[in-house]
Amino acid sequence: MPGWPQVDLPIGSSAGDLLGRGAFVDRVTQVLDELQALEESSVVALVGPWGSGKSSMINLISERICGTWQVCAVNTWAPADVSALLADFFAAIRVVLPGGKRSRKIRHLLSEYAQVAVPGLGAIPMAGSAAQGIAENVVKLRAERPLQSRFDDLARQLRELDLHVLVVLDDVDRLQPDELLMLLKAIRLLARFPGVHYLLAYDEQTIVDVLTCTAVAQGNSDRALAYLEKIVQVRLDVPPAQRFYTGQMLSSAISELLARLDMPFDEEQSGRFRQLYEVLLQFTLAQPRAVGRFVRQAIAYLPMLQPGEFDVVDFLTLSHLRTLAPGSYRLLARSRSSLIVSLSNAAEGPDSRLQEQIRKKLEEECPDYADALLLVLAELFPALSDEYQARCQTEDWSRWAWAKRAAIEEYFDRYFVFGVPADDIADATVRAALAAIAEERDSPERQEVEALLQGADLARADRLAAKITRLSSFPGELEDREVLAVLRYALTLPESAGGRETLLNSADHRTVRWARALVERLAQVEVCLDPAMLASLTSMEFTLLCHAVSDRSTERSSGGAGSGAILDQLAAEGSSRILEHLRARDQASIDLSVPLIVRLINRTSE
Repeated sequence: MPGWPQVDLPIGSSAGDLLGRGAFVDRVTQVLDELQALEESSVVALVGPWGSGKSSMINLISERICGTWQVCAVNTWAPADVSALLADFFAAIRVVLPGGKRSRKIRHLLSEYAQVAVPGLGAIPMAGSAAQGIAENVVKLRAERPLQSRFDDLARQLRELDLHVLVVLDDVDRLQPDELLMLLKAIRLLARFPGVHYLLAYDEQTIVDVLTCTAVAQGNSDRALAYLEKIVQVRLDVPPAQRFYTGQMLSSAISELLARLDMPFDEEQSGRFRQLYEVLLQFTLAQPRAVGRFVRQAIAYLPMLQPGEFDVVDFLTLSHLRTLAPGSYRLLARSRSSLIVSLSNAAEGPDSRLQEQIRKKLEEECPDYADALLLVLAELFPALSDEYQARCQTEDWSRWAWAKRAAIEEYFDRYFVFGVPADDIADATVRAALAAIAEERDSPERQEVEALLQGADLARADRLAAKITRLSSFPGELEDREVLAVLRYALTLPESAGGRETLLNSADHRTVRWARALVERLAQVEVCLDPAMLASLTSMEFTLLCHAVSDRSTERSSGGAGSGAILDQLAAEGSSRILEHLRARDQASIDLSVPLIVRLINRTSE
């Protein structure tokens, strides 16, 4: 498909090198040339496991010998039955014959020979009037001349043409038992014409298993192997792809894709992807086809997610798991509550029952890689690690939240629904809304966020408020002056949201938590509150701000000069407001929490 990275050959290296096996390809072509000089007809087998690159190597071999050989390929997948397969087999030889009167005669002889030979193999089932006509024609041809006589005549005339034909049969191991047996019989008994050589490609264990099911082997794999050895004169084992080239193939293809999607790895992600490769991918992606499958999974799924809304390495890891061990992947997807990282489940320790379930499932689905996958999953979801509690003492989960890792509750579902869930909102939308709030302008994103914050779905509003709190208070997300503007905005929301009594007496309302995070951000960079902004706050808003700094986290001892300065500002403003409150007597605002402000004033004298 145009625009997709090529993954059949190593990107960034010579196609002729073919994953470090260029010398082997050269040797195969030399063997074919030598056999051409020594044998009238021969069968060469290119043997290697599925996905090892045999098809790519055949293509390259065909290109290199096309000047001295006539190459014809038989598609073992296309024919609908055995008779069609063998018909294609003989037709492929006819096609490569040179032009001229003699060749036309040879083609005619070859067609007659095929008609006589193929039914002799038992390949064409006889039924109905059409089949009867075929049978009568075959009987007539046989009566005219025996099969061996026809072969000798064909052989003599083909020998005079001085042919150099290579018949290529790839994916031979994909045939059904009867199809495979008929094809091998055709090569062995009927088609060893002078100048016609054969290159077969297959996985030996698979083809032996298939032959074992035939009448030739009668369930004995040794007999099946012995029969195969009668057919094949030269066996050439494909050397394994070198790790350097498969690694280069993977790295180049993924880098190209991420650059095109504007999702490049940062330094930390590059380190984690290298670790993923060292622990797992170098083993599970040891064959070129496996690398291609991994890359195509990334091509299919990564564009479904918006850049910046998830962690690419985590997503690639889970995509690979979905292909390698789909049952284990589904088990993770429904174990959300046990996998997300939080202080509460850290105190409880890892879920040993889930750990055992995953271990058993991995050993069932991919026993060769179960241990490596467990290591990878424990890194992806720390709750699966035996050291989870110890990690919680040192790990900064806010850093994981900033990176949108799969183990964070807010982002977990994105990795399994391949996008932002319907009850979630994209981080980019929240950032755009915050920018509009900081600049005191309207925007579609701001309208969307405000509608959700003040909507009837309180649970969703709380989740959105938590996201806003985290994003707006993270260092570098907003300028200091913008933090002040957002703080002023945050304190105005409750009046339209209602719940006055609850707000006045709650230090844990979502608006208070948002204001608290903003104040702490200002304290860290030692920026004081704007006196004019403080003076403009209503009694309700000032009370909420006092709630935001009423916990121990904003004491002088916890945050340096910035914390103490903000506390002093609130104490001074609070003192003035209490005096005005007392002077107003019965006209005083009931929204001002005098006891709360007094406690703040007392803290400034400690």
